[in-house]
Amino acid sequence: MNEEKKQLLKSFFTWFAIFYLSFFAIQYFFGHPKEATTDGTVTVRSIDDTPVLGHLLQLNIKNNTDKAVTFNSACGAVENLQISRLINGEKVNISDKLFVSCDKKDLSDFTVKPNTTHILKLKAFNHELFSEAGKYVVDIKLGDKTIESEKFTYEDPGMFRRLFRAIVSKPLFSLLAFFTDVIAGHLLG
Repeated sequence: MNEEKKQLLKSFFTWFAIFYLSFFAIQYFFGHPKEATTDGTVTVRSIDDTPVLGHLLQLNIKNNTDKAVTFNSACGAVENLQISRLINGEKVNISDKLFVSCDKKDLSDFTVKPNTTHILKLKAFNHELFSEAGKYVVDIKLGDKTIESEKFTYEDPGMFRRLFRAIVSKPLFSLLAFFTDVIAGHLLG
């Protein structure tokens, strides 16, 4: 029994030593964390490089400066966020009409702290802004600078996505609309 305990302890310490030596070796060669860079830029790009019509556009705003940058809502101040479609290489602004009379809850103010990112979602405006396939670019005013995003292309959905929408999504939505109409006025809860 004593010999078994010694053997067990010896095995335990051997595996313990191997584990920690391997762990420290991996940390030494590969585990150095990247230091935050403050190269003085703010970048704006679409999270999905090629979004598909019908999907929500999400913009990743990365602040690589040493100061926080603030976005003031474009509702009533259309110069703060301009979304343009590229037609023959020329920018055609498509967002001014939507942002003139929008509600601040649809597009609220935010601040991006130094060396952090913020995701801007245009939920309330997505279908009106991106109803056609094509190339787009976003100009966003952050603080006193206007930043132009990388260009991104909205694509038409592929065959299988269109088929799924036609066979599954649209009939289910129509069925939900039917039940909502039939049960309208009745308490469901």
